[in-house]
Amino acid sequence: MSKREKGILIVMVVPLLYGGYSLLAPSPETSEPAVAEQTLSDVETFVLGVIAELPRFSLNKTERYTIATAAEPWAGNPFLQVTLEKDKAPEKLSATVPEPDIPLVYSGFIELGDRRLAILNGREYEPGDALDISGYVLQAVYPSHVELKWLDSDDVRVVPLEEFVRNEGRVTSPGK
Repeated sequence: MSKREKGILIVMVVPLLYGGYSLLAPSPETSEPAVAEQTLSDVETFVLGVIAELPRFSLNKTERYTIATAAEPWAGNPFLQVTLEKDKAPEKLSATVPEPDIPLVYSGFIELGDRRLAILNGREYEPGDALDISGYVLQAVYPSHVELKWLDSDDVRVVPLEEFVRNEGRVTSPGK
């Protein structure tokens, strides 16, 4: 055994011996703690002191208002509930609307009161806005699709929501 190992063993044995001695050695006699006698007047004094301190811990106006309004029923549902409505989507796409150079991806919409914004290719558009892709104007926004108008004609292109277009983990071109 090296000197280092002997030193470690000595450092470990000394606390073990001390612990064994303190556990097995007889302990000196200790007197029991004195029981404090409480009289009725001491208890009354304590209770009156607590009662005198209670107003200091009362609620302020803001806390009372918060508690009162929390118990009242809410005026409306705070969570947005969007239901996919039956949209009047054109059954057949016009053949005269050209395919854009970059695919259009409708990834979602934002509803702010009576306004709806469509998110197309990562940018927000309102109905009537011209898209970055020249020639297209956003005509209508629905939860399941958007309708794009080509130039000044009546030709409409329907771009479905991205989650409806997903096919085996990849996004296909919405126009196909």
